[in-house]
Formats: sequence, C-alpha cells, structure tokens
Amino acid sequence: FVTEKIVPFERDPRLTAHGPTDELRQELVELARAEKLLTIQAPEALGGRGLTHVEQAVLYEAAGWSTLGPIAMNCAAPDEGNLLLLSKIANPEQTERYL
Repeated sequence: FVTEKIVPFERDPRLTAHGPTDELRQELVELARAEKLLTIQAPEALGGRGLTHVEQAVLYEAAGWSTLGPIAMNCAAPDEGNLLLLSKIANPEQTERYL
C-alpha cells in the first residue's frame, strides 16, 4: 500500500516544507480507509481491526516506508498515543466526540 499508493505523493506540490496540506492529508486518509488501514491501532469497539501488537508492528514498519505513510494511516504521534489513552479512560461523551 505505502510503496504503491503513498510514495508517489512525496512529489505532490501539496506536500510543503511544513507537511501535507489538509487537502492532501484527507486524500491520503481516504486511500488508507479504502484499504482498511486507517487507525489500525484502534480497538475493535472503536472500529479498529483487533490486531495484536506484532501485527500492528508489521504495519507500522510498512507505514514507515514514507513520511506520509503514518499520516495516511493515522498512526503517527500524537494520534496513536492519544487514541489508545482515550480508549481506556474517556467517558461516553468524550468517546463520542474524540474517538
């Protein structure tokens, strides 16, 4: 996924010195969503895939083939840590709003 669909965006003019524009980020996220690779670290109850840590590690390594990979898959800091923490301690209102 990353080498075939994400790496080509490294030459996209919407990738600026400050990172991808919102438009490019959304396009990358939609590509990951279509492949069921969006927010892979999420618990199943929140739409994740219920992957083990080892399975997640394999996908994180693949995401790292491009600086845009973790952005596309929504597994870059601080998103990953925030999602995992909130999935453990958020009340129902916070879960609905942020997760």
